[in-house]
Amino acid sequence: MQKQIRFIIIAISAVLLLGLILYFYNFHDSLSKNPSDWSYFASFQGIFISIASLILLGYISYMSFKLTDSYYKQQNRPIIEISHGQYKVNENVNLESCWYLINCSKSVARNVIIRFKMNRKEDYSKWVSCYAITDNISQPLIWIHYADVINVCYTDSLYENFYEFEYKDIRGTTKTIHKNIYDEYLKVAENNSHGNISVLHYKFTQLISKNTVILNSSDNYLTSFAFPFLFKK
Repeated sequence: MQKQIRFIIIAISAVLLLGLILYFYNFHDSLSKNPSDWSYFASFQGIFISIASLILLGYISYMSFKLTDSYYKQQNRPIIEISHGQYKVNENVNLESCWYLINCSKSVARNVIIRFKMNRKEDYSKWVSCYAITDNISQPLIWIHYADVINVCYTDSLYENFYEFEYKDIRGTTKTIHKNIYDEYLKVAENNSHGNISVLHYKFTQLISKNTVILNSSDNYLTSFAFPFLFKK
């Protein structure tokens, strides 16, 4: 922005200086004491002042548009984060360890898909389609009992911007991705008949209710035991 302001100042100064040079070069060699000459000077310089004003007005309009557009994009951008805590499966069973997907902004995150790695050296699981996440809503990811890396893709409410969020080493990073890349991920997720959050919640709840002993098993075992189809190629 400093370069733009510097350019505008130089451009306006050059226009005004050009007006002075042209006037004194063509009409006067020195300052006049005749009031009518100053009137002509003011009229002549008015043309260059108008040009300078148009340049300044154009720059202000451009910056106003950029600020408005930037504010609109920020307001319309979902901000996804990962949290961790307990989850109540039913009246008798609580999960001590459960991942949560949280939308920290006021804009809804649509067409959310999730995959994860239990080990960073292994391949990702299959994509899982999730509900849209509205502002300040946390969504339990009960099929991910243990994860080394969690990868989330989603769009804004207008399906204009596409994001990829990666959570590892207790840190989350978000980047914008191209629509073609997102659509490819989404198509893969849609082809996974078992891969939607409703099915996984139901399967996991039923499994835990009938076999609570697996809650005492290792994290890796619980995830792979409950949802082996997520790891089949």
